[in-house]
Amino acid sequence: RNKLSFEVEKKTRDLIKSEKMASVGQLSSRLVHDLRNPLTVVKSTVELLKLGNKEMDKKTAEKFERIQRAMKKISYQIEDVLDFVRQSELHLKRQSISEILESRLEFFDEIAKSNSLNYKILVENDIYIRFNQTSLERLIDNNISNAIKYSFINSAIQINLSYIDDNNILFEIITNSKEIEAENKIFNDFYRENSNRGGFGLGLKIVKEICDKNNVIIKLDSNMKETKFAYRFKIDENITT
Repeated sequence: RNKLSFEVEKKTRDLIKSEKMASVGQLSSRLVHDLRNPLTVVKSTVELLKLGNKEMDKKTAEKFERIQRAMKKISYQIEDVLDFVRQSELHLKRQSISEILESRLEFFDEIAKSNSLNYKILVENDIYIRFNQTSLERLIDNNISNAIKYSFINSAIQINLSYIDDNNILFEIITNSKEIEAENKIFNDFYRENSNRGGFGLGLKIVKEICDKNNVIIKLDSNMKETKFAYRFKIDENITT
């Protein structure tokens, strides 16, 4: 495993389990300092190396691209951890889930393609909900990230977003992947179906917490053919069109 990724995971576990921190705020501050700083150093070093090797061959260029993708994933995982320890109330406002979903799919597009995956998108335009933007992005990001991580190679990730009725919308992400064996554990802290896939096992735990706080209903269906995560959001009629 990538050494930096291993150190990040180790540091995260130590800090989250620590009972000596006086508050969530202190824990968040420590995480920011201890995890972001070394990652910033690595990013800067890679950029300097690239600048010094402008005429690198194709094989070397591909290595740099893999390193940068790995750093992008680690950076995202750090944000996951920070979200996990934040307990303060988040500001809610009218959000276009259609636009946010499109933006997040674009963000992960390069990673999906590097894993020989593609999207099949059925997303209705101009769907608005009252939600915190950071939480909404985190919910979407964790689902896309997991879909990329666990999908079979050369398969498609199906993304659906639509109205159910005047009061509810449905977000679905469907993958061709192995059947989830422990559906009752998949949202637990640090649980991973496949430990070889990396990560902290916090992604779906964070998703579950976001859904619980915002009355989002989760439905999971997994079999030998496909796995579907479905999220039912309520619409606030006072602020939606």
